[in-house]
Amino acid sequence: MDQKKTVPRKQKYVLAEKLTSLDAYPAELQNMNLDSMLMDLPAFHQVVSPGTPGHQVAVIFEDDPLLPGVIIMAENVFRGIISRDTFFQRTGKLFGTEVFLGRPISKMLATVDDSPLILPETTLISLAAKSALSRDHDLIYQPIVIEKEGRSYYIISALMLFLAQSHQLLNLHNQRFYTVESGQDISIKEAIIRFLEHIGTCEGFVLPMFVKRHTIRCDHCGNLVTYSIVDIIRSFTYINQGVIVEENMGTRTYRLYVRHHCDGELWEIPVHHDKNLEYRSQRAARIVESYV
Repeated sequence: MDQKKTVPRKQKYVLAEKLTSLDAYPAELQNMNLDSMLMDLPAFHQVVSPGTPGHQVAVIFEDDPLLPGVIIMAENVFRGIISRDTFFQRTGKLFGTEVFLGRPISKMLATVDDSPLILPETTLISLAAKSALSRDHDLIYQPIVIEKEGRSYYIISALMLFLAQSHQLLNLHNQRFYTVESGQDISIKEAIIRFLEHIGTCEGFVLPMFVKRHTIRCDHCGNLVTYSIVDIIRSFTYINQGVIVEENMGTRTYRLYVRHHCDGELWEIPVHHDKNLEYRSQRAARIVESYV
């Protein structure tokens, strides 16, 4: 079940085909928001069988400097992973090359005492980072395994996960003071242009949709919050963090985040608008500072 025979090289990792160094990673994380999940991160899908010789695994690691580990599968059953660090630590020891390079990778896997951290692809980045940091000290920087539908497995590096969380915090810091009451000083026209560029179309939209006032009640403080689409756009430095486009059965709707000051804290209320930007429903308010 050698990777070269089962997975084309161009599919070796997801969303990371253009990465050539760790310096390129931050550019891939610019769209991180509070609802980003593991499925949104660059992930590697490098699979080998338990019988793959160690020297072949060495070549795989040498060919891909960013590859954090290989997945070991036997008859479509997950057996474990060998991280880059583990591989070179084992082979770098006295007699390590003699013991492992000429033998099946399963021999090295048998020396790994701890099971990898396996999380669903829908796990929030904030929760995944918490789980990763809860591991033993010597395992914190081990890769994380993502389980997708159909029992398909991918690997992300711990560094990638922590970088994603740091981008969430940085983006939050850059915009935390904006609310629907006091947003960025941009015109209505500029706000609408940002919205239309974000969703990729201008068909079916007219000015009244963007300036119409909506009123909702915060379930935390009980206060009424009045907002317009323009207010929400002004509330976020990066519009993709305040306006989420959702597609369902060919119909486009919008998930918006209404930010306001609530008892001296910054809170946001997720609201749902239909294709005509009319309010439909809302979810429970959440405090922004402690959400990531």
